[in-house]
Amino acid sequence: MMGQHLLVFFQLGLISLSGLLISLSRQASPSSTRKVMDAGTLPRFRWLILSALGISLASFMLNAAPLPLPGWATWASLLLLIAGLALRWAAVRQLGNAFTTKIAFLQGQLLHTNGVFAYIRHPSYAGLLLYDLGLGLAMSDLISILALTLLPALAVYQRIAVEERALSQHFGPSYARYKAATGALFPNLKRALNAQPDQQEGECNVQANPCDEHNGPLPKR
Repeated sequence: MMGQHLLVFFQLGLISLSGLLISLSRQASPSSTRKVMDAGTLPRFRWLILSALGISLASFMLNAAPLPLPGWATWASLLLLIAGLALRWAAVRQLGNAFTTKIAFLQGQLLHTNGVFAYIRHPSYAGLLLYDLGLGLAMSDLISILALTLLPALAVYQRIAVEERALSQHFGPSYARYKAATGALFPNLKRALNAQPDQQEGECNVQANPCDEHNGPLPKR
């Protein structure tokens, strides 16, 4: 039991530290931001995530709904934690100065379609869902698992709905093509398998050379 508590608090500590570092990391300055299209979703998003953590931790500490899991679940929880954190930070690092916790756009910002964004449109949210599921498995508690899957999923669903509208408005046809070729949270495997590898140079290709509707092919980043 002591080992399980150490595992849970180790994972919780890493998740909290990651969230703190993301919040404190250099983000797009207000002066360089052209427009914010957040629609007030950030406070609700944070409230749902914190509620999930609070409910799950309380249920775990009170041993309210213990759920016996096989031994591999411990390793699965660690793998999910590592994969989720890695995916989230890959997205943050790739966005660089364009990263912001609000749904906002820099002046002259380009659409990121390379790296991890070549496969999924919202890797940061996908990472969050992965490590929350990992934490739930580590707790081996039914209420904790439900709280750490359902509430973050609701938060991400609401956030993505607003974000997709904002991206479509900002990037227009470029985002429509990108959206058709990628998955929101999981890779579009069917599309990837059917992709044509021999794309002519200068042609629009989501994973190789996306186009801006005003300026033609975007420079690769």
